Amino acid sequence: MKNKLQIITLNITAAAQVIKIDTETNIKHKEVEGIFISSTRDLWDSEIKLSIDDEEILCPQFEARLLTTTTGLAYKDVAMPLLEKAKGSKVKGEYIDATHGPFSPYKVKIYLMTKQE
Repeated sequence: MKNKLQIITLNITAAAQVIKIDTETNIKHKEVEGIFISSTRDLWDSEIKLSIDDEEILCPQFEARLLTTTTGLAYKDVAMPLLEKAKGSKVKGEYIDATHGPFSPYKVKIYLMTKQE
C-alpha cells in the first residue's frame, strides 16, 4: 500500500471565526492512519474538533497547536496516530479561531495520513 496525504484547507478571515468541516475521505484511500496540522500562524488557544464517520477523533476544545509541525520537527513526530476507515468516510467537525491581539487572515491545513491500495 502507498502512503498518501489528504489535505483539508481552512481559510480564516475573521477573529473568533468558527469554520465547519464537512467533507469526505478520498474513495481510493483505504484507511486514515494519522492526523497533523500546519498553519501560517501560531494557533495558540485555537480549537478543533473532528470525527470520521461519527467516531470522535478530536474532542471539543482540543487545542489545535498540539498537532502542529514546527521547524526541525518531522510531521510524523507530531501526528496523532489513528486507524479509521477511509473510502469516502464522512469527516465532520469545526475549527475555532482564538486570535489574541490584532487579526490578519491565515490558513490552516489539516493533513490526514492515509493508505491507498
